[in-house]
Amino acid sequence: MSFQFPRPGKSRLIAALAVLAAVLAGAGVWYFGSYTKSPEYALRQIQHAITSHDQQTFDQYVDIEQLTTSAVEAVLAGMMDADRSLTDASRDSISNLAAMFRIPLQNSFRSVLQDFVRTGVWGGNSEPANEAETSVDSGLILAKLGLRNISFAGIDSLKKDTENGTATAHLRLRPAEAKEDFILQARLVQTDSGRWQVKELVNFRDFIAFIAQTRQAQLREYLETSAPVLERHDAFVRETDQKRSAIMRGRSLGDTIVRQALREIVTGALLPDWQARLKALESMTVPTQAQSIHRLRLRITKTRIEYCQLYGEWLDTRDAATIRRANELLHEARTMEQEQERLLHRLQASVEHI
Repeated sequence: MSFQFPRPGKSRLIAALAVLAAVLAGAGVWYFGSYTKSPEYALRQIQHAITSHDQQTFDQYVDIEQLTTSAVEAVLAGMMDADRSLTDASRDSISNLAAMFRIPLQNSFRSVLQDFVRTGVWGGNSEPANEAETSVDSGLILAKLGLRNISFAGIDSLKKDTENGTATAHLRLRPAEAKEDFILQARLVQTDSGRWQVKELVNFRDFIAFIAQTRQAQLREYLETSAPVLERHDAFVRETDQKRSAIMRGRSLGDTIVRQALREIVTGALLPDWQARLKALESMTVPTQAQSIHRLRLRITKTRIEYCQLYGEWLDTRDAATIRRANELLHEARTMEQEQERLLHRLQASVEHI
């Protein structure tokens, strides 16, 4: 059995198909002649290249050499921008010193980008392409610059400058360390072939300074929060030291009553205070810039705790090895406390100009 369209219906179908064919043809012309040569298409291709681990396509739409070169210059300038205590002379000296790091940094940044496309992991885990040219740990650089823990929250807008053949994509970044997003501006340039390429992160210098200043503000908050806590404990330590001196004044450690009184102070008062200090330190929120001094404070506190325990034990046993180890710990603690004071002074100076 065969089926035939009625003549009027057949004419309408042919006309509809003709219109559809024209629309599809027009869409094809638009797609290949216009859309594929637009900055929107370039951004989509970059995104696709990253998700499909297509390095060749990524290289077509991102000028890695120019991007990494400008990024390194922005990093070095941004780090100096964040330190408002630097004089012009200091900036010149640091800039000259930093010149030797430009090539290693550029190689590391290139490695990070290529690694990201290849693996989808942002972190700089690969070996440098040329070990002779760089000894910089790209993962460490990312962490120091606050680039390791950031997430991409989308494209806010895309503005095209037809006359200059450029476009600016406003990318919303969400740094884990900051309380607010940062809008990063990526500059795209149309090449002779009509393809658009990302050439530069226009305000990357501002982003580096933004992260550094955020960290400095967090450091200041940490120092201001921890200071009264430690001062209270330090005051208690000074008070107990005075009591220990009063007990020992004109008396001997050979006296059982003296040893008992000292033990009550050391293990009954001083030791619990150091343990309370350790608990307070472990409960604090510690920003990146304060990690070094916080770790030092923890080590000091744990060393003091062990000293109190051993000294209290020696007051009972009078064992020579025990008091020798206790004195070693006391010396270690005092040495670290001196280092803590020097480090604290430097950190306080670094946040005075915020």
